[in-house]
Amino acid sequence: MKLLGDPHLLVKIAEGNTTAYKEVIDRYSTPLFHYINRRINCIEDTQEILQDIFHSLWRNAARISITQSLSPYLYQSAKFETIDWMVKHKRYQSKIARLQQYIQPNTAAPSNEELLMAEELHLEVESEVEKMPTTMQKAFRMSRHQDMSIKEIAQHLALSEQTVKNNISLALNRLRLRFK
Repeated sequence: MKLLGDPHLLVKIAEGNTTAYKEVIDRYSTPLFHYINRRINCIEDTQEILQDIFHSLWRNAARISITQSLSPYLYQSAKFETIDWMVKHKRYQSKIARLQQYIQPNTAAPSNEELLMAEELHLEVESEVEKMPTTMQKAFRMSRHQDMSIKEIAQHLALSEQTVKNNISLALNRLRLRFK
């Protein structure tokens, strides 16, 4: 079989000849392995991709038409399989990153003292907000407590968007000055 060219080996593979199939694997697995592994740098995944390429060759041998060498076909298969792996891997990494945003590090529960300080700070902020003009209070609370947009607040209070922006900005400045 070692003397047979790729087109003849492909014909034999299409006929179900496992010796011809093994010969193709022996000829191309090492260079394809290096080609793929240079791109993804993961031996296990490279081996899996290589296995998929040769499995596809076995299944589709009757439909593959070559005149000289299997090399271009196999390298093109490796290229597309590698791209598919990269896309899947990127999606996987993206999902992991999104999930990690929701996993908080294992921190101790806040102490009673910390809870008391947070409550006192909240009361002080509310006291300062109470001192603000009514429109400023409403705009600030809608923005910070109800997560409303500038446009929504403007519609709700029948004010211009610029007036709402100014009121929220002034409220934040008052709080910054108070708690410096």
